[in-house]
Amino acid sequence: MMEQKLKQISEYKIKKVEEIKDILTNYPVIGFAHISQIGSKMLQEIRKNLRGKIGIKIVKNNLLKIALDEVQRENVSKLKDYLEGSTALVYTKENPFKLKLEIEKNRSMAPAKSGTIAPIDILIEKGDTGFSPGPVITELNEVGLKTRIKGGTVWIQEDAIVVKKGEVISPMLAIVLSRLDIRPIELGLDLYTAYDGEIYTKEDLNIDFEGIVNNISTAIRCGHNLAVQIGYATPDTIIPIIQKAYSQASSLVIQAGIIIKDFINEILAIANVKAINIAKEIIKINPDALPKELVDSLSKSSSEISSKEVSEKDSTKKDETSPGLGGLFGDSEPEKEKDDESSINLGNMFG
Repeated sequence: MMEQKLKQISEYKIKKVEEIKDILTNYPVIGFAHISQIGSKMLQEIRKNLRGKIGIKIVKNNLLKIALDEVQRENVSKLKDYLEGSTALVYTKENPFKLKLEIEKNRSMAPAKSGTIAPIDILIEKGDTGFSPGPVITELNEVGLKTRIKGGTVWIQEDAIVVKKGEVISPMLAIVLSRLDIRPIELGLDLYTAYDGEIYTKEDLNIDFEGIVNNISTAIRCGHNLAVQIGYATPDTIIPIIQKAYSQASSLVIQAGIIIKDFINEILAIANVKAINIAKEIIKINPDALPKELVDSLSKSSSEISSKEVSEKDSTKKDETSPGLGGLFGDSEPEKEKDDESSINLGNMFG
């Protein structure tokens, strides 16, 4: 009788080892995931959500070690060194990082149980609990919450951290958190090792998506700026390149005093400022060296030109009739008409 029982157990183990070997052989990516604190109902739900993408098999570590030794794959036997605690064997045709992401999507928040280690600082915020006065006041006070009654319900007066990360959640605190529907415990599969020919630890599989996105955005921005600065034309840089060239050419025309219709006001304004500054220096040396009428005329001219320049700039923005590249280099332009289509600007150049 005993010999028959031992034979049955042995056959059972052999069958399980063969099933594990079949998975290790036929799936390019396998992983180990912790399953502690996961109930059968949650495991069934996770299996359902991952069906067609990721397989999950609950195995005994000693049988898994036997299978790892018998499968001919590079480095696969080294996975024995990474086995720890209650483990589920997960397997997929996706890459290890996709495996990690899919598993993370199926984690959920659950109520805290008495004796559970707090994974984070647990904060209870002030506000209306919605409970009528009664034993709940004693419970809230017992976990360190200040309360008051307002409008017939119990209110928490101020925010409070009721337990810090790493501390044990007391029975009363577990009751209070449950009453307030605070679910601080994250449950689900916890992938701690993956393999695709190479072995990846939990730290290897953690991906900083926000950091990656920020780095890509920075690279795009820097690349765009570089292309504009060196004049490398692409559909995304052609307009900024022409705008930059137009701005530089405008500055050159004005500073060099090249007489072009569209920039005459700016050139005269600069010349007038220079004349006034020269006049001031002359007056410092000899107050009577210049006629008063000349000094007054220069000052008045400066004021008129500045006002006119501001007015024309405002009008230009409103009517979108700023000079184009053609006007910059002295090409003749038709007189302005009511139709804005006669004006040359970057928008017109590129449709």
